[in-house]
Amino acid sequence: MNRPDVSVILVAHNRAELVPVVLSHLERQTFPAARYEVVVVDNASSDGTLDTVSRYACGAPVRIRTVRHESGGENGARNLGARAADGRWLLFLDDDVIPGPALIETHVSAQEQHAGRACVLGVVALHPRLRHGALTRWFLPENRIDPAGEDLQFYEWSAENLSLPKDLYLEGGCLSEEEPSPRFAAIELLLRLRDAGMAVIAEPRAQAFLWCAVRLEDERRRCYFQGRALHRLYAQEGSPQMLRHYYTARLRLRNLRDRLFIPFYLRSCQDLEEDTHSYGSMYRRILRYERHLGFRDAKESRPAAWEIAPGRNAMRAAKGARHSVL
Repeated sequence: MNRPDVSVILVAHNRAELVPVVLSHLERQTFPAARYEVVVVDNASSDGTLDTVSRYACGAPVRIRTVRHESGGENGARNLGARAADGRWLLFLDDDVIPGPALIETHVSAQEQHAGRACVLGVVALHPRLRHGALTRWFLPENRIDPAGEDLQFYEWSAENLSLPKDLYLEGGCLSEEEPSPRFAAIELLLRLRDAGMAVIAEPRAQAFLWCAVRLEDERRRCYFQGRALHRLYAQEGSPQMLRHYYTARLRLRNLRDRLFIPFYLRSCQDLEEDTHSYGSMYRRILRYERHLGFRDAKESRPAAWEIAPGRNAMRAAKGARHSVL
């Protein structure tokens, strides 16, 4: 079999019911099926995700392969998928992102325009069928990437829709498996590649769509670890604009006000269906304060207030730990 041009790396954790939807969209690409493959990394799932993908692959027109990542951790799973890939280029997608029909073709075109040696960032937009007001991983504006913007900064990069050469990914040291925040692990890798001479470019035509809602608790945990990663990145890069972008440069009065009101906001949102249309202001305050706490704890060398759960970088509260908003 000839080597494929592209290997799509899809990390899935407990997505037995949902991953076939993503795979079906990967089948219907405008790029020739013989020139790409899909590598699904089952990230310590317990719901039969691996078996579901294996059965799906039997009748698929595209080559779909599976690997099992036993130790958990989203970055480690991506690295495993990259090492197992046969393609010249890697294209990373999340398991809650649906690719647009021309996604692969657009990434390949952008790579060829840059002699095949670029890091290409695509667009991730909300799916039009997503429930209005649903809480998603991209609810906060500062977490969204807008590659159409001419002034895209390094701290806005992400790996939800990213292609780059496999050899340079491996030579660059892959994603840090000790970094709990996948987004900032990707930023640190891309900074290393940029410093080595790689171009990091935005391609707004490479479109994918976020289609899954998340729980408020999961987003709080994710923002907390973003804050810890922000402190480490700030120590390396020294960018005050980054702190302002992520709302970690805060006034003392605002911190006091949030300390008083966040527990009330949490009780108000408890046991309610996440609805950012009606409670958007509360959600923004809660999530940004959680990120601030992560930044503060890292700055003061405190242990993490949340524990990373096996399977992926979705976290659960540390057993017996006092919650950081109290």
